[in-house]
Amino acid sequence: MDADSPAAGAGLRPQDVILKANDQSIGSLEDFERAMRNAARAVSLLVERRGAQQPLTVNVTLPSLVRELDTINGQIA
Repeated sequence: MDADSPAAGAGLRPQDVILKANDQSIGSLEDFERAMRNAARAVSLLVERRGAQQPLTVNVTLPSLVRELDTINGQIA
């Protein structure tokens, strides 16, 4: 994750597990991509970090979102 990315700016860390995005359950990369495509500029996330759930808000723009998804896809593939 880029240090200057919206995700990092919101406090998302590399080992966080995204459980929900805008109240939609996330069980796969496809679920996350779908939620992000339907998102406004601010995305509410619920993440699991070290066994505890934590809410975060990420402010996104389309170009930064595309870069984030490309990074995530590269890490999963």
